[in-house]
Amino acid sequence: MENHRAANQLEVRELATTWGSQEQSIAAAMALHALYVRLHGWPPPDDPIENRDDLIVWERFARLRQPYIK
Repeated sequence: MENHRAANQLEVRELATTWGSQEQSIAAAMALHALYVRLHGWPPPDDPIENRDDLIVWERFARLRQPYIK
């Protein structure tokens, strides 16, 4: 437990010094997004694996919901 607390305190301290202010965090996120757009274009191309996973989730949700639809 003591090691966990020490690790947590270290993580909090590192995050506070690494990420800086909210404005810096937003600027870094926007810069990463701009880099992604330059490298891959926007919107990103369809990912067949992600589409398949989304379809599986939707089918399972529809199956669970079926008894409640009148």
